[in-house]
Amino acid sequence: PSSEMVAKAWERNSDGFGIAYRDGKKEDTEVVWDKGIMSLEDAQELCATTPIPYIAHFRVATVGGVRPELTHPFPVDPKTGAGLTGRTKGYVLFHNGDWKDWAFEARDAARSTGTYIPVGKWSDSRAMAWLCSLYGLGYMELLPEKRGVDMGPKDMEIFVGRGWTKL
Repeated sequence: PSSEMVAKAWERNSDGFGIAYRDGKKEDTEVVWDKGIMSLEDAQELCATTPIPYIAHFRVATVGGVRPELTHPFPVDPKTGAGLTGRTKGYVLFHNGDWKDWAFEARDAARSTGTYIPVGKWSDSRAMAWLCSLYGLGYMELLPEKRGVDMGPKDMEIFVGRGWTKL
């Protein structure tokens, strides 16, 4: 996107920015992310210099408040940390929207699977990534608020949910 497009996205969604892209060759490919970007200028710079293809996300803080660690993406991993940078041979998740039942679903999953809930601040999107790590990426198909993208080293899946159209 052009600098002007990034500025327009930032104007409407200025609670933080994150980006993910693929790095490596064949079976050594990883998904790399950088998030917690809290300035328009840094978002513009990353959009201009990050290798294509990439996914960029401009956040509106609907759950969890304005916090760099709650910007997207989140690694789809049982430890689902909120680190601002990272690499994975797995997937990362970006989500748009608001999931009302996320805390109940996360607590229920922890109890039923005997899995510890990772420490740190939480949002519905971080919970989605954690739940996908426990139950598989197909978990997104069960959510009516499933607007988002799972990006992996070789593929990605776009979940359109209600209110989105895939073009």
